[in-house]
Amino acid sequence: MSEIKIFDLTKYGEDKEVRLENLSIIDCRIDSSHYNRIIFIKCTFENVVFEGHYEDGEGSVIFIECKAKQCVFYGNLGKTYVELRDNIFKNCMFENIIMEWRGEQSTIKENGFFECTFKNMKLDRDIEFISQTICGGTIEDIYFLSSNMVENQFLNLQMNNTQIMAYFTDNIMASVIFKNVTLEWEIDEDYDDGNLFYQCDTCGLICCRHEN
Repeated sequence: MSEIKIFDLTKYGEDKEVRLENLSIIDCRIDSSHYNRIIFIKCTFENVVFEGHYEDGEGSVIFIECKAKQCVFYGNLGKTYVELRDNIFKNCMFENIIMEWRGEQSTIKENGFFECTFKNMKLDRDIEFISQTICGGTIEDIYFLSSNMVENQFLNLQMNNTQIMAYFTDNIMASVIFKNVTLEWEIDEDYDDGNLFYQCDTCGLICCRHEN
């Protein structure tokens, strides 16, 4: 099998910033490690491997209104600002991703993840995680710190060996199987958090709710 080709980013930007818009990209690898700021807008990706390592500095990675199918995402993002907004991911793998503490608050909002796998990720950052639909697939070996985890839907999936610490409100968990999962959240004393668990297997779930 021939080695996957590397997508040439140099013609889409200058200095340390690159911007791709309305492109269709297939069967390649994209390494954004040499850029401080990379932006994808309304692009489609199929069978693409995304790699980015920013542990030595700060940068930004932005996906807006993109569609990705059978893609792989991995890398040490360090203090990178990440924005994912209004994207669709199908049959994608998110693996070995690290985000370090501090840096600008990142935003992951109104995306759809369908039959995706999230594995071996440490997201130790201030991250807004709002209005996602995560349907099918697995979430495994994850540590996730979120300042605001609101109005998300987790549907028909399995969650293993995962720890989530968040302001966790108005989320729907339907037909989720939990195995060795800890969910810890803080809420106002007199406020109904609005979370709904429906037809879930919660034998492997530990919930720690703290009232402030």
